[in-house]
Amino acid sequence: MSILFESRHKILKIAERALKRDPNLKRLEEAVQKLDKVSADVTTFLHLLDSAKQEQKEQEVHFYKTRETGYLPKNDLIGRRKEKELVMEWLSPSNEPWGTDLYRNISLLSIVGHGGMGKTSLLQHVYKDDEITKEFDFRMWVCVSNNFDVKKVIADMLESLKKERPRLETLGELQGCLEEEVMSKKFLLVLDDIWEEDDEKDKNKWEDVLAPLAYGGFGSKILVTTRTDSVALMFVKVIKKKEKIVKLEGLEEDECLELLNSHAFAGVENPPDDHKKLSAIAREIVKKLLGSPLAAKVIGGVLKDNLDDKHWRIVLESNLLDQNSIHSILRLSYIVLPNHLRNCFAFCCMFPQDHTYHKDDLVRMWIALGFIQPSQAMTMEDIGGRYFDVFVKKALFDKVGDDYKFRYNYKVGYNYKMHDLIHKSASNYFAHECGKLVDDEESSLKIY
Repeated sequence: MSILFESRHKILKIAERALKRDPNLKRLEEAVQKLDKVSADVTTFLHLLDSAKQEQKEQEVHFYKTRETGYLPKNDLIGRRKEKELVMEWLSPSNEPWGTDLYRNISLLSIVGHGGMGKTSLLQHVYKDDEITKEFDFRMWVCVSNNFDVKKVIADMLESLKKERPRLETLGELQGCLEEEVMSKKFLLVLDDIWEEDDEKDKNKWEDVLAPLAYGGFGSKILVTTRTDSVALMFVKVIKKKEKIVKLEGLEEDECLELLNSHAFAGVENPPDDHKKLSAIAREIVKKLLGSPLAAKVIGGVLKDNLDDKHWRIVLESNLLDQNSIHSILRLSYIVLPNHLRNCFAFCCMFPQDHTYHKDDLVRMWIALGFIQPSQAMTMEDIGGRYFDVFVKKALFDKVGDDYKFRYNYKVGYNYKMHDLIHKSASNYFAHECGKLVDDEESSLKIY
């Protein structure tokens, strides 16, 4: 700051001499006056920043002293066991007769359901099953989302298969490489989260994507997740197979309660039966969650912070749960975060939807931005890692992809993604909050 004041003083002296020689240098005088005002604003800003840092340190001390919630729920597919059995049965060795069409070696099954119904979670459980691993020569997992690009999808298939990104540029090269890899091999391909844009245009694009897979071995399978029946029917038209769809509806109340409890009481030594008051409140809460598995998980993460009936009743009586909207329900999961965690989470929402997050990279960004302050007890990397773990335990991030692993710069780590409903809800919320800081309330503010 002293450098800024010293520079301003020198400029003032130069301006005084210049004005004596040339009265037309009025603009320079105005610029110096603006600099004087800026320096005053900077001083105010630094005071605010120091205050914010002190507040963050106090919150971090509290963060270390809170109840340890380091346990994740058991790897159990609550509410979707029947659907998993159906998919597993479909994936068993095929008894279909040999055909003569282009995709005669491939079978297709679509998983259809609204956002947050657990389509991806269901297939992740199937994908990791030991029986499935043994059944196929190799497996590929590709998250598609909206505005998909043909070359990117094929490159993602190859990366999932070969564990490295192909250095090919043209569509023909990518198709040729994929055709060579799948030739006479029995594969399982998961195409996760496919959106509809233009039926005929998308059909042509998917024909380009799937053409190399026609050379796969007999018994190869493709699993598709989507929110619309029309996407499932479009795939049926592409590979000319009978329509096979598994629809995911909302969970029954008891299933939703079981899922919520698995997150709310994760790592608790005493079973939920020993918390009768909390269990009664939880049953009332699930009636407001629209049968959504995603909502049950994130609200379970909110309840998990404090096993106190007063805290749970505040969640129950929150007006956000009474709006009959999945976005309002999800909003509760991040607006209750303490400031130091909310800042980090808001930054994550700056990335585009369907972005793949790597824990170490994200922590380094938080440190560079000053979101994490030094501590004598832990390194900033460890503090940031703990912040990220909290988001995972609260179901704000999920591990995704091929065995969840990625390899980068000789390191092995996990891929994480934010559910698109959480991303959309949180991005809109934080954009609105940021919009309050600008003069033009009608301005269209976007996080990214």
